[in-house]
Amino acid sequence: MIYTGLTCGYHFLQTATDDVDFFRLVEQVPEVLVGKAVAVVSFDSGPLKPAAEEYRGGWTYDSNEVAYFPYLNEKELSENIFANGYDEWYLFDKLTKLKSSHAFCNYSAFGLTGGNADMAMRELQEKFWQQIMTNKPNSFILYGGNFIYGSMDDGDVKRVLEAFLGECGPAGRSGEKASPSGPMKGKPRP
Repeated sequence: MIYTGLTCGYHFLQTATDDVDFFRLVEQVPEVLVGKAVAVVSFDSGPLKPAAEEYRGGWTYDSNEVAYFPYLNEKELSENIFANGYDEWYLFDKLTKLKSSHAFCNYSAFGLTGGNADMAMRELQEKFWQQIMTNKPNSFILYGGNFIYGSMDDGDVKRVLEAFLGECGPAGRSGEKASPSGPMKGKPRP
């Protein structure tokens, strides 16, 4: 099931990681990544520590254990910069140092939707949105227990949704009809 929502001016989609992965995002909708600056908060549940060659290629690393790259391109996306599990990225139009960099993807059940969230999850969700509002990325990707893509541009979220639904077929994996059109209201896409 793919959930969509709108919070704090960010449109987002969320689905179980069994249904999608980072490789599919890069392969099917690279336009939501190419040309963006990236701040990598988590890589395989820890910091992404650039190698010497990556530093020479433009990567930086700060005291908050965040790796930055000023301009994602297809070559960079073909390198091993995502682990396909417990990764968290913040994307910007230009290189931006994060003011807050907690890795929420490392909480295996973390998600932005779900009316049955307990108090601890609601507190994590609140902290996540505070971090988003502090850093103001154009978009974000969390790949932990759930895959979450969010953007201020609802068109980007719809492109990602269409790509993911196309892989699942017109009915989606759950066998229910799914549609990338219409307003996003923080509920499952039927």
